Amino acid sequence: MVCDAHGHKNRIKAWKHLIPLECEVVGERNDYEAIATGMMEAVQRWSDRTENDKPIQSLWDELTQLSMQPECESEVKKFVRHSLTDVRKANEFLICIAHAFTNAATGNAEGFKELRDQETIQIKRKSKNGRQPLPHAELSGIYDDGGELILEQKVTVPDWFYPDKLVEMFAT
Repeated sequence: MVCDAHGHKNRIKAWKHLIPLECEVVGERNDYEAIATGMMEAVQRWSDRTENDKPIQSLWDELTQLSMQPECESEVKKFVRHSLTDVRKANEFLICIAHAFTNAATGNAEGFKELRDQETIQIKRKSKNGRQPLPHAELSGIYDDGGELILEQKVTVPDWFYPDKLVEMFAT
């Protein structure tokens, strides 16, 4: 599932490799009521599923905007809190996209900063002119071999780690 208020625009480029996989796209054309429903369905799904269920992947774009939308304001708080505590045991893997890693930009789930810092992997992409991705990024939220949290690790995104290249690698 892809949850994206701009899904109708992103189908052509950002999600072009996901759409043929027949994933559900929720919230297109700024349908924040559908997004709120999708978030509550996800929270319920995490309550029902177990570690033995078939793994699933969901992608949540524009998390930055959701706490500012009246239709999603309370749902996104609950969604973020549960996404930090319930998904592992539900065998679901989330990708959440936000423009910053502040409380406001990640759903306004107050009181969860430490958990958010420790239980999520963040990739801060660098770009030229705010549009063209550069191969430089900062990775945080991972642990070294000694169990210490790495707060910022400079990394270079390899040439093969882009959607078009990945699709070529896994094409059958």
